[in-house]
Amino acid sequence: MKAKTWVIIWFLTLLFSVPIIGITNYYIDPYGLLSTKNKYIDNVTGLNNPTITNMKVELRADYYLIGTSRLIRVHPDIIEKYLNKKTYNINIAGATFRENYLLARKVKTNKKNFIFGFDAFSLNKNRLAYSEILNRVSSYESKLLKKFTMHNYMTSQFINASKNHILRQIKNEHYERYFIDENIENENFTLNSISKHLGLDNGDKKKVFANFDIYSESEIIHMAKIASKDDYFLIYPKHYYHYLLFQKHNDIEKKYFRAIQLLVENTSAQVWSFYGINEITKNKNNFDEEGWHFKPKVSDMIFKNIFDSNIEKKYGKLITKDNVIEYLSEQNRYIKNYVLE
Repeated sequence: MKAKTWVIIWFLTLLFSVPIIGITNYYIDPYGLLSTKNKYIDNVTGLNNPTITNMKVELRADYYLIGTSRLIRVHPDIIEKYLNKKTYNINIAGATFRENYLLARKVKTNKKNFIFGFDAFSLNKNRLAYSEILNRVSSYESKLLKKFTMHNYMTSQFINASKNHILRQIKNEHYERYFIDENIENENFTLNSISKHLGLDNGDKKKVFANFDIYSESEIIHMAKIASKDDYFLIYPKHYYHYLLFQKHNDIEKKYFRAIQLLVENTSAQVWSFYGINEITKNKNNFDEEGWHFKPKVSDMIFKNIFDSNIEKKYGKLITKDNVIEYLSEQNRYIKNYVLE
């Protein structure tokens, strides 16, 4: 067969196969862009990729879950159940405040709403000193400038995700296997192990909180002011050992509480806090191996407390301009006087 004929065959094959692949990926929809029904939860919540995140932003849901890897444990269906609004989870594992602000600003430019995790970890501006963090920030900044096209459905990542989705279906794997497995794990961390994990016991500057400083007040105020009354800021729970350590080291609590105060005093959004020592935060089995991430079962409790008007608000607290100083002072006193069990 002549070379010209081969070229024509190759071109025609490519011409017809590429759109077929794109259409196939569109309908398999492994990332739950069209619907989260019958999708594997780790693909819906656990993906940290600028291209897919940009697709979600461009496809225009009503609400966006913005935050760190804690959000991997939050099924967007929970929000949809209460608000009856299309919701995407666009968390970034290890997110900085700068990245989350970028996402929030893009969401508001599209005239949509967000549920923003206002986390002490992401508020540590010193993490931007590391090149791998800055490179990721730059990647998100460049991707979010691009418009959505059907070519996004034809990337190798999307093809692999669709293939793996089909294989998991063939194996009859439960769609929420990731959540099920994590919920039943038993944890046995200690105050010392968490201190080591955070870098507080030896001053290891590469650890999360050993070198802690907050973003500027003006940056926090800018973030607060872009939110509307239909947006939410959430202070998600950690195991209470973290709160004991935050109070003793590097003025973490003081700096974090100041950021919370600035947020509340300058935003139109609702601010809900699950910070504190209570039945949820004292139970080790509500968290992962270092008490860092709450388990999926806790996310149900969090949003039930926020959105279900028929229950007593036992854990979450709506913080307002009128009660923020009193609330933070109360948390400070209670943690300071708490006798470690």
